[in-house]
Amino acid sequence: MKRILGLLGLMSLLSSAHAATDLEKALEGTSWRWDSYTLSGVTPVFKIKTPLTLRFEKGRAGWWAGCNGTGGLYLLKSHFLSVPEAAGTQIGCFNEIGAVENAMGRFMQYGVFVKLESKNGSPSKLILNPVTTSGVLTLV
Repeated sequence: MKRILGLLGLMSLLSSAHAATDLEKALEGTSWRWDSYTLSGVTPVFKIKTPLTLRFEKGRAGWWAGCNGTGGLYLLKSHFLSVPEAAGTQIGCFNEIGAVENAMGRFMQYGVFVKLESKNGSPSKLILNPVTTSGVLTLV
């Protein structure tokens, strides 16, 4: 009987080792497009409307703005999201697109606070507040 109870306890621990949060469930399988920005300290980089895309799938976050695809496993604790070990292609993009991708990489590496807005019960807006600068990135 003790073995059965011990086994049940172990199975319970293993199954709840990573229970997905509501935010994590809402982000899974979504793709977001650059909408607007308000960032101090990097405004020159973000003056050009770049088609940045951010995607969440199978516990990974990936982003692309037309040059290098980058991404990795993401960590989400409460509303703090980071991709501490991102990897991607290494094409030398020495233009606005490359600057946007590099900035996004820094934001995701050091972390962003995430707010997800819904419209009619579906996620409609992803708002990111990077910890490395004051400001807001909005994706739809």
